[in-house]
Amino acid sequence: MPSSLKERAKTFSLMVPWEAVAACILLALYARYIWAFFPNKNGLLGLDWQYVFPNLLDGYYSSLTEGYFHIPWFSPAFCGGLPKFPNPQDMYFTLPQLLMLFLAPLDAARLSILFFGAAGFAGAYLLLRSAFRCGKPAALFGAAVFLFNGFYAVGMIMGHITKHPFMLLPLCAFMLMRMDSLRSLRAAAMVSGAAACFAYTLYSGGFVLLLIMFLAILGIALLAMLHDADFSFSGFAAAFAASAAFCLLLAAAKIAAVVSFMHFFPRDLYQLPGVPNIADMPRFLFDALFGDSASLPGSGRFFSPKWTYGMHEFDFGITWIPAILVAAGGVAGLKNIRRLANIGGRAIFAAAALLLVMIVPLALNVFSPEWHAFLKLVPVIKNSSSNLRWLAVYIPLFALLAAMSLEKLFKPGAVKTAAALACIAAVVGITMYTDRGYYHDQPYNPQTITNAYRAALKSGSPPNIHGLAAFVANGVPVRAMGRNDFLAYGKSSFLCYEPVFGYVLETFPYKTLHLGPVADVADGTLNLKNPACFVFPGENGCSPGDHFKADEKEKASLFAAYRDFDFRMSTRQRLANVVSLTAWLALLAASVYWIILRATRQ
Repeated sequence: MPSSLKERAKTFSLMVPWEAVAACILLALYARYIWAFFPNKNGLLGLDWQYVFPNLLDGYYSSLTEGYFHIPWFSPAFCGGLPKFPNPQDMYFTLPQLLMLFLAPLDAARLSILFFGAAGFAGAYLLLRSAFRCGKPAALFGAAVFLFNGFYAVGMIMGHITKHPFMLLPLCAFMLMRMDSLRSLRAAAMVSGAAACFAYTLYSGGFVLLLIMFLAILGIALLAMLHDADFSFSGFAAAFAASAAFCLLLAAAKIAAVVSFMHFFPRDLYQLPGVPNIADMPRFLFDALFGDSASLPGSGRFFSPKWTYGMHEFDFGITWIPAILVAAGGVAGLKNIRRLANIGGRAIFAAAALLLVMIVPLALNVFSPEWHAFLKLVPVIKNSSSNLRWLAVYIPLFALLAAMSLEKLFKPGAVKTAAALACIAAVVGITMYTDRGYYHDQPYNPQTITNAYRAALKSGSPPNIHGLAAFVANGVPVRAMGRNDFLAYGKSSFLCYEPVFGYVLETFPYKTLHLGPVADVADGTLNLKNPACFVFPGENGCSPGDHFKADEKEKASLFAAYRDFDFRMSTRQRLANVVSLTAWLALLAASVYWIILRATRQ
């Protein structure tokens, strides 16, 4: 019997490599770590799920009435009617929304988070094994560091759903950095795959996130240029440019719609916060990335003229283990200081460019009146309320550097494997057993949305919007937790949570909007906004924020029932729609052809 068990164990180990077993264990631990907050110990969720879940339910309602594969241009559920597809943070064409066709919101969120976590882990492992030629132990360690990063994990716990495509970053880098060794057909497949990931990021609401990913991928390529003399940076650059161009075609419809909407409601009203004393920047970065992010909100090292930032905004944590390894690798590298005399122009260019890449996130988080005035002139950046998320650029770079250091510090064999497993255990242990009371005290109750989802699933139709509602205190409407949940009862939130108009709706045009039935008439208009006026006012003969006219009851009724109604869009938008549809159909056809070709060759 013992010999039989030994033989079975040997056969199993040959069929299932140890690194695959380790990966499964890590993902199981990750699921346990994340899912402990879905819900948290109090049965509640992170603050910003109060924005996400109602929007997902709104998308589900739209799919019930018009089918999933249509563009939900507008929603009647918030602030009396708003743009949906043109909203930069809309998440209709995302995995969480797709999963809601089959799963309740909480289950869809759980599965989506685990899926993108696994994608990030696999991408980081492949990147380290191929582009950086790390052994399996070091690659597993680097992948684990990236998997457990705080930017994604804490973002998901808090409800920052637009951050979830961040985990596609290593996979995109992997696809774009293998161009020099691939045949043309596979090269096209790699470029197209990266472009699809980039386009998904835009459709997920990650307009700023995509720029962050671009900068990080550039940094990874420069790091590979320093690491490997045979790495073709020109091949990477060509692939990167091609994928970015194809991404623009795939996302043309989304980009055009967002630009049209944001043209009338630019979100440049907030002063950018930052670190006023540059001398504090090293400590600030270390605490955010490697150290104690909980100390930053009250430390005084980060200044905000308007908002108080919670610890989740500073939590990019990859633990101090990578910092120790990178430092040790740097010290070990000093032994080869003599080689610096023979450094070539290629390495100098790569090092200087990488240094510039790493300065950008810090520079964006420096606070000074003059610098602030300049940043307020920069497209996209000027519409941000904070540039803290740019610190995420460092996460993949330090994960890779730590893995490369581990690879260099230990000789191949059992010692290196043991060291890697010990470092992985330390990263996982520190992350999972750090005090997370702040996240367990988050306040949003998803039960209203869950119940409404189940009711719509059973009935097959959503509740029509028949009025405007709000929480009221002393006879005055107030902003309260869960204020977007009114769609569950067939009402549109009067004081909706919609950051496009500012966090307290500073730029929202209320006009005659009021609490009460949508059929109320005031000044010849219904108590329901014509959402087309927010995006295409000229084409529809109205102004941004206008309501349906009293004689447009048929259109208003369709809109209130989550159905499409006739409106005119700009020529630019119609052209962008055709471009995107053509690009996606071409990608689908090429993917089917590639799969068939691969299958017939085997």
